[in-house]
Amino acid sequence: MADPRRRGSGRAWAAAALAVAAACGAWLALRDSETAGSADPSEDRAEPAARPPSGPRSGGGGGEVARGSAAASVGVEDMQVAGVLIDAESGPLAEGRIELWCADGRLGAVARLDEVGRFVGPACTEGQTCVRLQHPVAVQPRPWSLSHGAAERLEVELAPRLEISVRADGRAVADALALVRSGEGVRSASTDLAGELEVALPRLRPCDPCDAEGAEGGLAVGRCRGAEAAGGAAGELTILVQADGFAPSSRALSLTLEDIEGSLALAFDLEAAAPAITGEVVDARGRPFDARTRMLARSLDRPDEAHAAKLDAAGQFELSSLGRGQYRLRAVRDGLEIASLDAAEGGEVLRLVSDRPASGPTITIRVEDGSGRPLPGVRVDGGPFSGAITDEAGAVERERVLPGDYALRLRAHGCEAQRRTLAVSASAGEALEVGFALPGC
Repeated sequence: MADPRRRGSGRAWAAAALAVAAACGAWLALRDSETAGSADPSEDRAEPAARPPSGPRSGGGGGEVARGSAAASVGVEDMQVAGVLIDAESGPLAEGRIELWCADGRLGAVARLDEVGRFVGPACTEGQTCVRLQHPVAVQPRPWSLSHGAAERLEVELAPRLEISVRADGRAVADALALVRSGEGVRSASTDLAGELEVALPRLRPCDPCDAEGAEGGLAVGRCRGAEAAGGAAGELTILVQADGFAPSSRALSLTLEDIEGSLALAFDLEAAAPAITGEVVDARGRPFDARTRMLARSLDRPDEAHAAKLDAAGQFELSSLGRGQYRLRAVRDGLEIASLDAAEGGEVLRLVSDRPASGPTITIRVEDGSGRPLPGVRVDGGPFSGAITDEAGAVERERVLPGDYALRLRAHGCEAQRRTLAVSASAGEALEVGFALPGC
């Protein structure tokens, strides 16, 4: 299998990453995303560059400063950090994502490595900036933290990894997703056109100073490993492979590092999918829910296996690419669970009836500053408003909002995100206007 560190990978995710890096100078703003089944946008971590508390910080923790190397040639300003990631055996790491974290435990920015392993991004306003790597087969052997204006060489290691081949009737299956879980976390990767992928065995990243300060004096237990912990990939593994049009396949393994010796090859042969679960979601009066509703299914036999489908305009859904066994179903609209079913199997035709009405009032949110002036350009996340931006009048509007309580987050340019609760009890056909003030913005 070709080395993914150096090649211009044929995998779709890698090509997309490089295209975005070239277009945007290797920078991507972290996009807000709604957590399925929750009206609370707390999972959405898209913040402006975080503002950590002041105070001395321990250790540079990064790699050796690369004077006269590719790292030194990276253009970096005083309020930026930069680096080049190097594998000692193979050279620059040409794929992967960098997360920049600040001392209060907030994600400040996300970057993609360019074709020679470089990144440049904003430094935290005070203290050092912690650098964390996300990559399918490479890991950071030690914590990295950079000072303002620093450009450093950061060395990575190759983790023990799986080389997975996915076939169906002897033919390669492209874009199959493999999810690998162990006691140290989860890793995933997708197959290339040849039906192959490489993925490192899950391994907790090393704890850095941002973990210590962001966790009220304690390390983020369960999310990182301390210096005394032995890094390793031994133990129980579960591997799930899913692809459109096929039944998922799962496998459990018990491995030691001696079993792997750098990499372990596995082959999966996918079978035809079970019949789809189809049906409709309606309210107590038989009115269908609209396309803002999603059906979510999770296997009761394979906990990592999940499926999702949107309802159509008639309230109909189809959950396909299923395997054998039962699934728990949930219908979710704007983050609120509106109906559920504990167990269903492929081939069933269902009618889920919600105790919530299929429609609701029109809601207008108006955002003002502390003096009562409209605030345009405020991002509103949560419930039906996820990703909405206030207009020149400081307003955003959504129709057919279901009754319920929604946790919102409002973020104005240059201000900290602020949380508000929206309680909706009006009926369909009514209009409700709600005002929120953001003092100091």
